[in-house]
Amino acid sequence: MKFYRSLFAVFISLTLFLSCVCFTALKAEVCAAEASKSGEDFPLKLQLIWGTDKDIKGTSVENKFKEVDPTVKERLGEFLKWKYYYEISCKRINLVDDKEQKVRMSKKCEIEIQKIEGQTVEVKLYGEDKMVVKKRAKITAKKPQSVAGKTEENSDFWCVLISVDDDPKGEKDAEKKTEKTDKK
Repeated sequence: MKFYRSLFAVFISLTLFLSCVCFTALKAEVCAAEASKSGEDFPLKLQLIWGTDKDIKGTSVENKFKEVDPTVKERLGEFLKWKYYYEISCKRINLVDDKEQKVRMSKKCEIEIQKIEGQTVEVKLYGEDKMVVKKRAKITAKKPQSVAGKTEENSDFWCVLISVDDDPKGEKDAEKKTEKTDKK
């Protein structure tokens, strides 16, 4: 009888041990999946911006570019001197892990961007196929970063403003377009 009690105790102990091991392994797998989900995706909004003292209203390029949102203008105005800021293009990307992505912003501007760690990215900005700047920056919802170049010939300014994309599906832009067509 003692033998069976001992065998039963070993069986119960082994069962509990294996259950704990399986539970721990399963929990670790779930935690790793959650961590990779939160760590993998990093949706960003990239805006190629032109800063100038020229008002383009009434010119041939007026319909090509739109003025940046007032919040963007205010942010750029904190450290830049130009009167007008126009959005040349806007791209949305999703950085995954440490994979470098190339993004063509215009015929003359391209960036390579890579997630380094957390919210830190490394950006290489190219103007006319020449690297203009290489920069590491932490991108947060409250602190977008600009990677800048300057056109020497006419003292205009251009930059790529990188911000956390609070609208990765572009739904807000679609609403704005709908509102504009409704007003017309």
